[in-house]
Amino acid sequence: LENYQGNAAELALKQGLITRIGDEHAFRQTVAAALKQPPKHIKKIGLHAYLAATEPSTTASAKIAVVPIDGMLVTGDAPLPGVVAAQATIKQLDRVGHEASVKAVVLQVNSPGGDVNAAQAIRAAILRIRKAHKPVIVSMGTLGASGAYWLSTAADRIYAHPTTLTADIGVFALFPNYAGLLKKLGIHYSGIATTRNANAMSPFSPLGKNVQKALQAMVDNTYADFVNLVANARHIPTNKVEHDAQGRAWSGLDAYHLGLVNALGGMPQAIQEAAKLAKLSKGKYQVQYLPPPTPSNTIPQWLNMWSLARLRDVILGENPALHGVIPMEQIRLLIHEAHPYALMAYLPVK
Repeated sequence: LENYQGNAAELALKQGLITRIGDEHAFRQTVAAALKQPPKHIKKIGLHAYLAATEPSTTASAKIAVVPIDGMLVTGDAPLPGVVAAQATIKQLDRVGHEASVKAVVLQVNSPGGDVNAAQAIRAAILRIRKAHKPVIVSMGTLGASGAYWLSTAADRIYAHPTTLTADIGVFALFPNYAGLLKKLGIHYSGIATTRNANAMSPFSPLGKNVQKALQAMVDNTYADFVNLVANARHIPTNKVEHDAQGRAWSGLDAYHLGLVNALGGMPQAIQEAAKLAKLSKGKYQVQYLPPPTPSNTIPQWLNMWSLARLRDVILGENPALHGVIPMEQIRLLIHEAHPYALMAYLPVK
């Protein structure tokens, strides 16, 4: 790069990694020249339209349902971008679990985790599908960490790419506290309570040592549950899971060697495995990709979500000092979900 004065494109061209250097306009001109057509007359087709047009047709009634688990796990039915609303997802899973034509389910997981209660609730829904004698396969994309790994352990098989970030078996308690901020602004907080701990969870006063101890005990308990859950689901000794856990994120390749995932592969392999476990012959089933569930919301729920989002933005703002550390949107989501606190299994990623 120094020899090319930092010009990575020229270096890539010299090394034969690319054919030529150019922008989108130059690309269109090259395609037009290759087809011997004017650029404006080139016929184009989108990826999804192409896949739909070229997918082999089948009259089979049997289906493999692909359910997306894409985003941070949250409780309730919150219509926030970048989240998996647990209740909406559970309704979708229960629906495919009861649908007679659905013979197997593939979970398309790309999630850093999130609220432990949300992860456990979705995990219970996965177990209900398996209880209905329908195999469930997890296919992890970029992320299948923390709470997403928690729910994935309920599946019959877990597939991950070699580069997937997965496992991250760890738990923390999130407690938004504005006492320091209020002190800087010269705003003081006071009140009358019936007992010493009546106002212990207020975000406007410092977190007392007794509350810290209580939250730590809850974190320790949930972490132990997480370790035991993985040990039982993956048939790994508890002490080995504990050794490999401790909040570490593993690559898919490492997770495979540790026994935390079953195999390396993507959606094609996961779908093949689902068909195999469901005893479906090739050409005798169709794959149904379900869209992310649409939460049902009343007007008061929308107003509540809007007001909370505005409060969150006012408190956090857009602090340039935090850019590049953890994306601000992740911080906003985490703070939004901690009311007044939350137990989280979450992997912050850039």
